[in-house]
Amino acid sequence: MNVLIKNATLVNADTSERADLLTRDGIIECIAPNIDLPKDSPEGPVEIINAAGHYIIPGGVDVHTHLNIDVGIAQSCDDFYSGTVSAACGGTTTIVDHMGFGPAGCSLHHQLERYHEFARDKAVIDYSFHGTIQHIDDSILEEMESMVLEEGISSFKLYLTYGYKLDDSQVLAALERLNQLNALTCVHPENDGAIRFLKQKLLAQGSNAPIYHALSRPPECEAEAVGRMINLATLAGGAPIYIVHLSNGIGLEYIRQAHQRGQAVFAETCPQYLSLDINKYNSSANKEGAAEHLYDEGLKYIMSPPCATAITRINSGRG
Repeated sequence: MNVLIKNATLVNADTSERADLLTRDGIIECIAPNIDLPKDSPEGPVEIINAAGHYIIPGGVDVHTHLNIDVGIAQSCDDFYSGTVSAACGGTTTIVDHMGFGPAGCSLHHQLERYHEFARDKAVIDYSFHGTIQHIDDSILEEMESMVLEEGISSFKLYLTYGYKLDDSQVLAALERLNQLNALTCVHPENDGAIRFLKQKLLAQGSNAPIYHALSRPPECEAEAVGRMINLATLAGGAPIYIVHLSNGIGLEYIRQAHQRGQAVFAETCPQYLSLDINKYNSSANKEGAAEHLYDEGLKYIMSPPCATAITRINSGRG
């Protein structure tokens, strides 16, 4: 199919301009101030669209998806077909998926091969993957080179909490090696020790309603880990880092300070951290009698990091 879009405003990374755009068989062939083609072109019929007053923008790139993920107690409802069809309908034409954990002790290539199987012949848009680091030893550090240079995996995610969390020495080793390979380290930043302490304290008191999930993971737990990663990245020779799903303004302040020092720190957030707060967990709820529906409602908002208080969430006056 040949499509000629005329009179639109084309938006690129660095410019916006009025121009015409011609595609042939789904591939952009020409961009020019004025392109004239008859509907019955010798090279095939042309659909002509007058887009005056409209914008043409590149397809979106979503760098944080979890398709086909299985966390043991739950599995994503979207696979690489339904997820990428949904993305395409919303204007996203590329995803970079965070691969889930594999078996304990597995290689970096293990999950890459598994996820290629998930996506092959199912994804309808472009896709790539973030490598998943579950542990650090000499073989993993050596394997990073082939992942980057041969497989094209240029970013790797590590966790400071959950079952495959890395300690600071392992994080530092990963940062240093990925920096040598010009690869990016992504991190899920939460202080696991503080969370475990608060969780055990609350459970001992019988406090297990949804609100206590948030109270066991206060904003300081994430912010501390953000600051720690920034400092470890400096120790690793200025390794670039990417903070995933930043939820609060305290952590954002650490990132701003790093930027002022010229440090390469990137961050993303999520819609829920911009629009929701801790009240969604219904602090008075418990699983007794009339409050049961509040308990069930609060469960809908369980996430990590959790929704923060109004004064610390990322779109507060501080963030």
